[in-house]
Amino acid sequence: MITRRLSKNLADYFSKRQLSVNAALKLEERGLELKAGQLLSYVITKCKTEGMNRAVPEELAENAEYDSKRYIDYYQILVQLYFRHSV
Repeated sequence: MITRRLSKNLADYFSKRQLSVNAALKLEERGLELKAGQLLSYVITKCKTEGMNRAVPEELAENAEYDSKRYIDYYQILVQLYFRHSV
C-alpha cells in the first residue's frame, strides 16, 4: 500500500496517468470528493493493466491483484534517493 498526499484538486491535474490520480478518480466516480492536501492510499496493480487501471484505492483494493515487481522497483528508487541525499 502506498500513501500519497494530493498536491492539487483532481480537476487541476493535467495528466491523469499518475498512480495517485488514477486511484483518486476511482473514488470520485463513487461519489467521494477529494481535495488538494488529502492523503490517499492505493495499490499498484499488475503491469498488464494500463491507463486508468494501474492503481486501486485502498477502499476498493480487497481483491486487487498487486504488482510485486513494480513495488520492488518503486522501493529501489526510494532507497537510492535516500542514500544519495544522506551522504
